[in-house]
Amino acid sequence: MHAIPAWSLILLGGAVLAGAITIPLAIRTRRRRTASGEGGAGGGGLVTAAIAVGWIVIVATAVSTILAAIAIGLGAWPVPILTAPYWPELPVPQDRIGGVSFVTGGGYTEASALITDLAPAARIWTVVTAVIQGGAIVVVALVVVRLCRSLRAGRGLAGAGRMFWLLAVLALLGGFAWQIAHQLGGVAAAEQVAPYGLGTALGTHWPTPAGLLTIDVWPVLPFLAFGALAAAFRHAERLQRDTEGLV
Repeated sequence: MHAIPAWSLILLGGAVLAGAITIPLAIRTRRRRTASGEGGAGGGGLVTAAIAVGWIVIVATAVSTILAAIAIGLGAWPVPILTAPYWPELPVPQDRIGGVSFVTGGGYTEASALITDLAPAARIWTVVTAVIQGGAIVVVALVVVRLCRSLRAGRGLAGAGRMFWLLAVLALLGGFAWQIAHQLGGVAAAEQVAPYGLGTALGTHWPTPAGLLTIDVWPVLPFLAFGALAAAFRHAERLQRDTEGLV
């Protein structure tokens, strides 16, 4: 099982932070306005700052994703190389160079390297992985900006639950799609730098490309987390409507 990629943890943490800030703020603002009988926008400087930060994240992520895609196409960006478990064979016995522990199985399965003259398929799949992870961050930031603008305009949390359910589905599908693209690109790159059969011919001095694709279930975790956020936002929407009904 592979580790959960950092980009999915970043977007999940951002969404959880947005929920922790906006839900109490929306309910508190709505109650204050209802009690005072005032209308208009709410949210104050915190919401305005969140919108500004959201747009900064959107622009920065979009620009960095485009630049990464261009760099991958030009061969100036590291691409993943996925191999069968590999451990380099030492030219002399390990106990003769001071080793006290010995590797008896397993080894490296992934590396990242700059590769010249890489086949288009490997570059395309690597670009797809960059677009998926950049697009995921942009979508979450757009939802947060949309939510904050709704708060600032005085519309409260209307539609927030539906948007986070959409994020849950996208996180699930995007996570599986990212895994497939990442592995197809990594295996394609390995086939270019370590063709099948070369590892056998050279013994353990050279790795062989990875075999069958493996799909981990970690996308279920952000799906459940976004689903929980969606349920929390829908509950907050009901509280908001109940508060409005008291007037």
